[in-house]
Amino acid sequence: MGLLGAGCGKTQVALLERAPTYCERVFGDDHPDTLTTRNNLAAAYQSAGRFAEAIALYERTFTDSERGLGADHPHSAMYRELLISARNRLRRRS
Repeated sequence: MGLLGAGCGKTQVALLERAPTYCERVFGDDHPDTLTTRNNLAAAYQSAGRFAEAIALYERTFTDSERGLGADHPHSAMYRELLISARNRLRRRS
């Protein structure tokens, strides 16, 4: 089972937190690898119940994806759906 499928503990989240910063520095904010690592961290935050942090990262990932890949790109659509889903899950928990 993968890291995200098992739920994320503090150690796993801490490891994932390093990747986006590295990718941003090496590739830039809207590079596909940066978007993927940021999305993975957002999913880990969501899995850990850290919805505010997850939503902030999903928002940034979606915005950067639209800028870098275009609004019609399949990954931009996927990031938009993940953002909507995270917002809906937060509303249901409130």
